[in-house]
Amino acid sequence: MNSDTLIRGAGFSALLAGITFVVLGQIGTPYTLSVVTTDRWLVVHYVALAMSVFGLTGITGIYVRQAWAAGWLGLISYLSLAFWFVLILPFNFIEAFLLPPLAATSPGFVESFLAVVSRSTVDPSLAMLGSLWAAADSSDSSALRCE
Repeated sequence: MNSDTLIRGAGFSALLAGITFVVLGQIGTPYTLSVVTTDRWLVVHYVALAMSVFGLTGITGIYVRQAWAAGWLGLISYLSLAFWFVLILPFNFIEAFLLPPLAATSPGFVESFLAVVSRSTVDPSLAMLGSLWAAADSSDSSALRCE
């Protein structure tokens, strides 16, 4: 596999990430306990997880291709966007794979986690997650949630 193929793949990955970001903005789900076990919740968060992976792969490939011309500003921009993708990836993973099974056995924890993401009153034991989400949400990931 040559570098041109990898660069085209990265561009396609970035394209998929952009499309999924727009779609997620339209089909987002409310962050309530009753919705966590629905099929729509699962689809939205599986797609959000894929968006994070596609976005990180795509933006990395695009940056590698143009790093010589991007300079310091390009590096800072790449690191900022890559950091956002890396920061929201674990939240998407938790929302897709951990919250649905925990909704039946530990609804209090699920509600606390949802409070972190919706910026409601945060349980002190999840305060660190609240700080991480605030850092991620300040990058405008509001399209990924519907309140």
